[in-house]
Amino acid sequence: MEDPPSNSIPIPLQSPPPPAPSAKPTSSTKAPPTIEKSDDLLDPAETAQSGQYVLLVRKAKCYNGKRSLTIHSIVIQSDRLRHFLARFLSGYPGVTLSLHRLEFRAPFEPFVHRWEAFCAALQSEPDDVTYRHADLLHRILDEELHDTIARKKDMVQSKVITHELLWALLEPGVVVDSRTVDGRPRAFEVEAGAYCDHTRGFVVVVAVLAFFVDGVREIVWDAQAFDSLVLPHEYPDLKKLVLRFARAQSRSRSRSSSSNHRTKMASTM
Repeated sequence: MEDPPSNSIPIPLQSPPPPAPSAKPTSSTKAPPTIEKSDDLLDPAETAQSGQYVLLVRKAKCYNGKRSLTIHSIVIQSDRLRHFLARFLSGYPGVTLSLHRLEFRAPFEPFVHRWEAFCAALQSEPDDVTYRHADLLHRILDEELHDTIARKKDMVQSKVITHELLWALLEPGVVVDSRTVDGRPRAFEVEAGAYCDHTRGFVVVVAVLAFFVDGVREIVWDAQAFDSLVLPHEYPDLKKLVLRFARAQSRSRSRSSSSNHRTKMASTM
């Protein structure tokens, strides 16, 4: 018998037996469940006791170098305050004042856009309890939004604006006109806008209001307009009736203007 080549591998005649299955772990070998509370878990902030307050103010860490904490959101819990907000926030896109849980998040666009209306509603509030609730919210937001509102007013007076603060000018629903499309006048209705930190630019969502006013020009008086007026043939006297009505209106306006002129002259004598 010849010896096998040196690079050959001997093949066994029978396959090795399969390994014996491992024994199933018994209940005594299972690790007991952990019932200990982790040390990094915090107690819930909203409890039955917190539900008795007029509002809840949530804060988060601030990294702008001006303060350590900034307001993240405000939850309105007072029915009086919710009804008060309806006086100047009714119809604001995205704000549903009928919700049982009414929450506003930074940068609090509705209050920035309608801050003057907020202040006016607060000054004219007749109910003492509602006034205290609204005044509490006003003082909280005034401290948080004072710099933003002051910068907005300063830039508007100087007729300049930055991308970072453009959202403060564009309230949802406002119509902006532009000639950047084909050099023709266009109108855009703003739906939403926000400053993007990643691109350092302003992102705005608009709805295009398509209408063209290229043919609009000043009104020119046409003395022959009535002669060219065409009316239905079924009413042959209608044109005369229109003429008499127009003359009567003209005389009435002329007498009213003359009377007002005489009244002004008498008051200055």
